[in-house]
Amino acid sequence: MLRSIGLALLVAGGLVSTAWANSDEEQILTLEQQWVDASAKGDSAFIRHLLDDAFVNINVQGVIRDKSTVLSARPLPAGASQTLSGLIVRLHGDMAVVTGTNTVHMDISASPVAVVFTDVYSKHNGQWHAISSQETIRP
Repeated sequence: MLRSIGLALLVAGGLVSTAWANSDEEQILTLEQQWVDASAKGDSAFIRHLLDDAFVNINVQGVIRDKSTVLSARPLPAGASQTLSGLIVRLHGDMAVVTGTNTVHMDISASPVAVVFTDVYSKHNGQWHAISSQETIRP
C-alpha cells in the first residue's frame, strides 16, 4: 500500500514539474514576442527590465554589445516588421535557451532577412531575464 502511494506521489510530482515547465516555457515565449515588439517600438523601459545587468549580445555583424549599448540602439524604421518562427525553448532548471528565426522586413520593397538566434535566460526571484543573445543572418 505504501509503495503504491509512493509511486502515485512520484507520478503526481512529475506532472506538477511538467506543469511548471510548461508555464515557464509559455513565459519565455511571451517574453520573446514582447522583446521583438519593444525593440520595434523603441520601448527601452521594457528592454531595460528584461535584460540582466550582465547581458551580452553578439549581433549579426559580430559586434559584442552590453546592456547599455543595446538600450541605446535605434528602433526599426517606420514600416519595418519582425516575425518570430520556429521557436524552441529548452529549460534547464532556472535557465532557458531559446532558438528560432526572426524574419525582418525593413520595408515593403526590401527582401526579408532571416535572422537565426539563440537567447539565454536566467530566472531570479521568480522572474526571467535575458543574459545572452546571439544572432546570425541565415545564408
